[in-house]
Amino acid sequence: MKVGDKILVSGEAGITYIAEIISVSSPAVVAGIRPKLELNFDLPIGPQIKTLREATTATQRQIAQKAGLTEAALCRLERGGTKKPHANNLNLILNAIGDFPKR
Repeated sequence: MKVGDKILVSGEAGITYIAEIISVSSPAVVAGIRPKLELNFDLPIGPQIKTLREATTATQRQIAQKAGLTEAALCRLERGGTKKPHANNLNLILNAIGDFPKR
């Protein structure tokens, strides 16, 4: 891991944060992270992704392209058609959303 990398971090009450590493004291110890976006895995994931995306200037197409997914896959996820999205895809989507400015 290096400064600037983004990782998923589990928090309290089922909330998972996407965090950016801001300091590393050794390869095995992350000295600090900055929460960026959060998901509550006790609630449907798709609507949360949609809400986060719509809070930015990004379109579904822009997020999908940046995350390396199809627009159809992101649309299906946001509608709730994907019940158990792969953690790597969520990480890619959240990283992409986090790169766009807020509205």
